[in-house]
Amino acid sequence: MNLPLVSFIIPYYNAGATIQETIDSIFNQTYPNFDIWLINDGSTDPYSLEQLKQFEGNDKIHIIHQENAGPCVARNVAIEKSNADYILPMDADNTIIETSLNHFIEFAKSNPEFDAYH
Repeated sequence: MNLPLVSFIIPYYNAGATIQETIDSIFNQTYPNFDIWLINDGSTDPYSLEQLKQFEGNDKIHIIHQENAGPCVARNVAIEKSNADYILPMDADNTIIETSLNHFIEFAKSNPEFDAYH
């Protein structure tokens, strides 16, 4: 059974202090088919740049670096690159409960008129 892919889209600007908690909450999901797009929107803080390096090499995490253009532009860049069935925008200081994706996918499948994909 093919599970729909969900992409978490996370603009990242000097968010080194919060990003690990955000990433941990995503990896704690009971729904397994997701990926994460971190868009470094021109971070200048050395600690924040160092935090990004810890995610390199993880197959579920895609990192895009760009000049600062704001969170809307950052989100749109990643959305264009994602091939997910569903997009879930988050901020770099948000967390999500572990069953959120399961509930979302169940709702989407039960309501075919629901149009939340690209």
